[in-house]
Amino acid sequence: MATKQIDGEAYKNMLLAAAAAVEERKDEINALNVFPVPDGDTGTNMFLTLSAAAQELQKLESPTLGRALEVTSSAMLRGARGNSGVITSLLFRGVMNGMKACRTADGAALSAALVEGATPHIRR
Repeated sequence: MATKQIDGEAYKNMLLAAAAAVEERKDEINALNVFPVPDGDTGTNMFLTLSAAAQELQKLESPTLGRALEVTSSAMLRGARGNSGVITSLLFRGVMNGMKACRTADGAALSAALVEGATPHIRR
């Protein structure tokens, strides 16, 4: 049965699955990065950044959505590796900001949070 509402446990499971998926495909992602310099570590850095959050989330039992979002954002910021890791952490900080007021989130709330995460913000 498909989940219609994302709570803290569902978010945690989504993040763990995302980290596993990026780990599985990191060599393929590494090969995508050819401009301006083919540094070959984009997938590895994204995986390490996601893994920092996954490790912290695994310590939580039945987290609220807000707590899972906070832990993810904080762990990714501290564990960000390379430019791609920093960009990934900023995306998830935006997701946190977009959903932090939600006890649970539906697809529309998740979509809006992803847009928030992908939108460049300039601090003033």
